[in-house]
This record gives sequence, structure tokens and C-alpha cells, in this order.
Amino acid sequence: VCGVVADVCVQATLIGAFVRGIEPILVRECTTSTSKALLDALFENASNSFGWVTSIEDILTQKSLVGLTTISSRRSK
Repeated sequence: VCGVVADVCVQATLIGAFVRGIEPILVRECTTSTSKALLDALFENASNSFGWVTSIEDILTQKSLVGLTTISSRRSK
């Protein structure tokens, strides 16, 4: 997932995917917002609650996909 208004559209997409059983991946360099604070908050919330945050480099080299665990298994630890 990526987009321009992280604190509205991107967040809604992440949450929508999560409630449908999809664990979304948010690409840090491809996402922005009107406020750095709101963008940082989205990255924090996404990585802690309803998705994964990674870099475009890791996506392109598939490094971030190796050993990926489910969100539910992260919460049980």
C-alpha cells in the first residue's frame, strides 16, 4: 500500500484490508502526508497494529518478505 494522504486514504485502506483478513504492507518511501507527525504516527500504528512497514528497496529485493510472520503471531509473543 502507498499513497499521498497517509492519515486518511492510506490508513483507511490499511484498516480495510486488515479487517478483511489481509495483512497489508506499507511502503515507507511511497507514502506521504500533509504532516510529518501524522505520517510518523501512521507508520507506528501500522507496524504495531494492522500491517507491515518496509522500504521500497526491501520490497524490490524481497528481503522484507523473508520470515514474515502474521500479525496475530506477533501479538501472542
